[in-house]
Amino acid sequence: MEKAKFLLGQLVATPGALTALSQANQDPVELLSRHQHGDWGELPEEDKKENEFSVLNNLRILSAYILTTGVTDCCISS
Repeated sequence: MEKAKFLLGQLVATPGALTALSQANQDPVELLSRHQHGDWGELPEEDKKENEFSVLNNLRILSAYILTTGVTDCCISS
């Protein structure tokens, strides 16, 4: 696997996000790995470009993924 673009900081999740992941029977580690490796998921191109800038400048990064249930889940890293 290719090198991560950045290190993850403190990980937190809302109760709603944990419920959505449980209902989708998805491992959050998979989504965090995608996030850390620059797969930003279901974001518009301008947000993906902003993420690339943010990686270089140690700013907040947003990603959004569609779960198997069809729900969109977001994670933010700083």
